[in-house]
Amino acid sequence: MTSLLVLPSDHLIADEAQFLKILGIAAEMAQRGDYLVTIGIKPTSPETGYGYIEQGVPKAVIRGEEIFEVRSVREKPDLEQAKKLLEQGRFSWNSGMFVWKATTILNAIKQWLPDLYQGLAGSKKCWDRPGKRRQLIRSIEIPSHLHRLRGHGKSS
Repeated sequence: MTSLLVLPSDHLIADEAQFLKILGIAAEMAQRGDYLVTIGIKPTSPETGYGYIEQGVPKAVIRGEEIFEVRSVREKPDLEQAKKLLEQGRFSWNSGMFVWKATTILNAIKQWLPDLYQGLAGSKKCWDRPGKRRQLIRSIEIPSHLHRLRGHGKSS
């Protein structure tokens, strides 16, 4: 089964070997079930420019790394709230990096974003027709929908 990676282009990756290890672990977790895997970054200070992911119960240990269920996602907090989240010790910065199986993300979209799913399903009819393809791409606002999937389904 194919794993898909969603990776922002604006991150500084200081330890490439560790990053590749984490991506491999995330892909392995995604393959174990219908998981929408998000990658958290251990915070080094309170930060108002990032969202935060709250760790839930442990789900697995893969290659020595503990994988947690996502309990909640907090959007960019103010400084006082960021300090409180950091003090609790169970929050990571939301990296915006995700790993999932194609079938898992399509099923989540079908369940939680049916209008988007219909647009994606209709794309097969348009793909070999350039004018229709451009029209379809403009009509589907995928990035604005991704945040709506948070909190639905199984996440790790």
